Amino acid sequence: MEGDFYDRAFIRNIGVLTSEAQQVLKGSCISIAGLGGVGGPAAEQLARMGAGHLKLAEPDFYEISNLNRQVGSSMSTIGKKKIEVIDNYLKDINPYLNIEVFPQGVGIENAEEFVRGADVVIEAVDYFAPGAKYAIHNAARAQGKYTITTPITGFGAVFFCFGPGTPRIEDVLEFPEMQKLAGSKHALAKMLMGGSIDYLPKLYFEKVAQKENPYASTVSPAASIAGSIAATQTLKLLMQSAQEKDDSKFSEYGAIKVPKVPLVMRIDAWDAEHCRVVNLEDIMRGEKWDLTK
Repeated sequence: MEGDFYDRAFIRNIGVLTSEAQQVLKGSCISIAGLGGVGGPAAEQLARMGAGHLKLAEPDFYEISNLNRQVGSSMSTIGKKKIEVIDNYLKDINPYLNIEVFPQGVGIENAEEFVRGADVVIEAVDYFAPGAKYAIHNAARAQGKYTITTPITGFGAVFFCFGPGTPRIEDVLEFPEMQKLAGSKHALAKMLMGGSIDYLPKLYFEKVAQKENPYASTVSPAASIAGSIAATQTLKLLMQSAQEKDDSKFSEYGAIKVPKVPLVMRIDAWDAEHCRVVNLEDIMRGEKWDLTK
């Protein structure tokens, strides 16, 4: 029954994914810390792609301000535990999906258990909770695992992959108090955003710096992009690992490479500097065109 369901439910993946890649994903275990704007979409995308085993950590409850971007948030779920809603939601997509839940979240005391057995770790903890971030990254590094984090930036996200041989997250990213960010626009862009964010209005930085209830603004399209990047690069890491053990695997895809820190990848649906823009008329005429413009 399970095998028949799996083949039918994920048949539309086949073509973009080979059957071999699909089986790698099915046999994988992915730990996701945080089920908010980034972790929720990442968990959904991985479930819809056919991941076989997810370890999910999230201590919070839905509130009305989550409605603008978070998977599982609706008027009927306000006040409910995010992890319970997401658990039920993902099992409604794939009733055979193996889900382990950490309703207390992740910290120093349980980070080792959370990453144990995972093939890839997705860290989607709030940007201003560095203690939990460090605990997750340090536990994963100690176990020789890669940790992905894709912070939302404007109408996009930046992809970071930390792991064996890369700089540590605390050596690359700064985690200042929100109020200190107001005067650090360019430093923040360089350290976190992966490029220019000059298109964002001044109001963005005013919200970050306000004394009462400061926050970093996020919108639903960017959350979806961030989660999709995390899910896609997780699949690539799984495939890259298999290919490194046997270079005959996934030959159709060529050499699979996931950018790892200090290399970062930024995708922004608003800023043309971070998108590929081409002239269709030039393409139709067969003329050469510059993909970097």
